[in-house]
Amino acid sequence: MGFFDFLKREKSEEELDFEDQVAKIDEAIHLMEVSEIRQMVMALIGKDPKGQTYDGDGGKHEIKGPIERKEWEWWIDKYFEEGDITPKQISGYMIRHNIKKRSYFKREKYDEEDDEEESDYVSKELDFENLIETIERDFKPERVFDEKELQNLLRQFLQDHFPNATVEREFTLSNQDSIDIVVDSKYGFECKIPENRIILRNLIGQLQEYKEEMSNMCVVIVDDPEKNLSSEILDSCKKYEKSGIRAVCIESSKRGSNAN
Repeated sequence: MGFFDFLKREKSEEELDFEDQVAKIDEAIHLMEVSEIRQMVMALIGKDPKGQTYDGDGGKHEIKGPIERKEWEWWIDKYFEEGDITPKQISGYMIRHNIKKRSYFKREKYDEEDDEEESDYVSKELDFENLIETIERDFKPERVFDEKELQNLLRQFLQDHFPNATVEREFTLSNQDSIDIVVDSKYGFECKIPENRIILRNLIGQLQEYKEEMSNMCVVIVDDPEKNLSSEILDSCKKYEKSGIRAVCIESSKRGSNAN
């Protein structure tokens, strides 16, 4: 039973709350351009369905390209069925990339309360989850020159959104290592624009060392489409999360990368 099939079958009482979000995601996907669906698939799944056997209306056939909308939707459905992507991941992507607003995915009976909370998020109590949620939702640098610029952009973003917080760059730990950004001396953020999978693999050791002193650690990673690292970044983020290190992936381009 896949993502789109879920909408057609009868649900138990426990699934009724889940149904609304799935239906809204289904509606949003059908309104997206094929190019937008492709970008989402590459960010969440990391590969296209080319070469796969697709059981369409006219029988089974191999997907060769150009890939059609129904084939992209079948690919999403397949990964949903296998438990490799969730509605939360899909809705999160849509929110981060301005495809849909967060309020779109809220249950109708909670809309008024949630909309009020969303519009007033700056004044909410500062905590780690609120910081991460705000970055995921609103931090969208289109192009950055290097990691130093990324640090500056994120520091300014956090300071603007949390004016009562103390946001420091190059925060020095007791072992003389430094974390890119620290908020209120207890929430750490490391910024990365990975050039290759080796950097992603080695990063976990660095983050684990930071976490020994800074228990609330999050890595903010820029996924540059020109690097073709979306799949590796997704896998790495899952590994970081298993180690208790939060991860936020932002799709952006590195200025000057075309010259390489």
